[in-house]
Amino acid sequence: MKENNYEPIKICPVCGERLEEIDDMNYITSICPHCYSTIFEELNGTLHVIKNGIAKDNYNVSMDIFYKQFLSHQMSMMGMLDSSNLGEIIASRMFKVNIYNEEIFEHFYPMVKNFKAKQSYIYFDGYKKYLDMAKDYFKGVYPNFY
Repeated sequence: MKENNYEPIKICPVCGERLEEIDDMNYITSICPHCYSTIFEELNGTLHVIKNGIAKDNYNVSMDIFYKQFLSHQMSMMGMLDSSNLGEIIASRMFKVNIYNEEIFEHFYPMVKNFKAKQSYIYFDGYKKYLDMAKDYFKGVYPNFY
C-alpha cells in the first residue's frame, strides 16, 4: 500500500547489505537477510531500526515478523483466509522473496516450533496507531476471527 510513489530504503542501515521487504500494508517492514535487523519504515520516511531484530526487552522482533507472516500464508493456503492472494504467496515461495528469501527462511524456520509470539507487541514508539488500523482492517476482512 505504498503511497505517492514512495520508494523505501533498500540497504540495511545496520550492516549495509540489501534488505528484503516483507510487508507494506500501513508502513514498510523489511528484514535484513544478513544481520536479521528489522526496519519499520513509515511512509513519511521515519525509520525504526531494531538492530539484529532483538528489541530492548530481548524479544526477537524479526522472528515475530517471520512467524506471523508464515502462519498467515499457511492459513491462506489452507483456505482459512478468504480474500488472500494465493498467487502472490506461491510466487514469493518460488522466487524466494520476502520471508522465503533463502537466508531468512533457513535462519528462522527451524525456530518456528518453539517460538512464543506476543499477539499485540508494540514494535516501536507510535506503533499503536498502526496496530489499531490493522485490527480495524482485519475485523472487516476476517470477521470470523473476532
